[in-house]
This record gives sequence, C-alpha cells and structure tokens, in this order.
Amino acid sequence: MEKQTLLFLPADAILNEISRSFYIAKGLSEEYNLYFLSWDDPQNRDFSHIRYKKLYTLKTFIKSLFTRVHIYKHPKYNYHIIKAPKMSIMITHRFLGVVNALKLSRFFNGFVLKKIIAKISPQILFYADGFDFFPIVDDTKIIIADVQDDFSTGNFRDNKYQQKYGSFCFNKSKKNYIVTEAAAVKLSKHYKTSFEFLPNGADFNGLRSISQNQINELKDRLKLSNKIIISYIGGRAWVDNNF
Repeated sequence: MEKQTLLFLPADAILNEISRSFYIAKGLSEEYNLYFLSWDDPQNRDFSHIRYKKLYTLKTFIKSLFTRVHIYKHPKYNYHIIKAPKMSIMITHRFLGVVNALKLSRFFNGFVLKKIIAKISPQILFYADGFDFFPIVDDTKIIIADVQDDFSTGNFRDNKYQQKYGSFCFNKSKKNYIVTEAAAVKLSKHYKTSFEFLPNGADFNGLRSISQNQINELKDRLKLSNKIIISYIGGRAWVDNNF
C-alpha cells in the first residue's frame, strides 16, 4: 500500500535535532512519506553552541526570508527536508507590536506554505508549531496540531486576536495534541475545543545502546568512580554550567 504524504511543520528547526518536533517527525516517517519544513532558526545559537555574534538574530532573520525553496533527503532518517523561507516575529514585534507582527508573519508564511503544498501535494498537514507560525491555508487536507509548550498567562496567547485565530485553527484540526495534562485543560477552555495529552518520550534504545564499559571509562576519566551522578534531561540552553 502506498504511503500517504505528510507535510510536517515543526515548532523549531534547530540543527542538533533534540526537539519534540524532531522526534515526532522521526516516528511518523516510519508510516508516512514525510516532508519536514526547515529554515534558518536563530535558536541554533543557543542549542548548537554558536559563539555570540553581534546582530546574529537580525542576520538570521534576513537570511531566512530570502532562502530558496529546495528539497533534499535527510542524510540519516527516512524523510525529506524542505528548506524554505520563513518569517519570525523576533525582529518585527519590536517595531510593529506583537499582534501586527504575528499577522504579517502568518501572511508571509501562509503564502510560502501554499506554494509548498502545491509542489508536493500532501494528504496530511501536521502543525507541530500549534499554528503559531503557519496558518491553515487548505482545510481540504487532514489537519493535525501539536502544542509543545505549556500555556502561561501574560504571553501573546491571551490577546483577543490570538484567541480568535487559535479557536478557528484548532477547531479545523482533526486532532490537537499538547505536552501536559494541565495545558490540555487550559487550552481546551481557551480555544473552545479539545486537546489530548501527548507526553514527551525518551529514546530508550539510544540509552540502552551505551555499554557499561563506556560508562565505566567515562567515570574513570572524569574521576567519578565513587561519586553520585545526577542525570539531566532537557536543553543545553538552560543548563547552569556552574552547578
């Protein structure tokens, strides 16, 4: 049976591929002919240990706007990457305000998304960004959404424009997933629709592939043989290196 084509719109495009979006896409690629949208993401500075450079965010913003659309196979996993232009609000919100910056970015990203859909003809659109960057531009497709962050009051999700926009999008979606049970309750009420709890997982096969000899060698090299070791699961961007 021929696999359906799925266009995956991630919440980020960080190069080290440790995000929720990446692992969901990797799993789905086993069942679908998957295309993963990518762009020049300024968050790479935090997650890929890029040295701080003046105007890095601005340069990345401009580079992302003028990227040529091109498709290539992932060097390791069974899906294709679509490198494409994308507009964030990281620069524009300072001049336009958050609401106007969101409207402008969604107009631009929606225009790009229409072209990509016409190019690959997907049957399924997976909005792993929770519609934050990419609006619904074709509701004849099967639409799935995921929200990777908890809902907190005081951010852009509280304004009337976002509540109306989110209610429209999430009610068009066949399934809405979210990272915590508490956030599922909050956003279900906020957007007047339903969310299902989809927890973050762990790559147990990867962990189990590390041999005891490797662990012992590392402990010896770091002189930790008789020490208590604390494991941290999360992004390197938020680690307190002094601790």
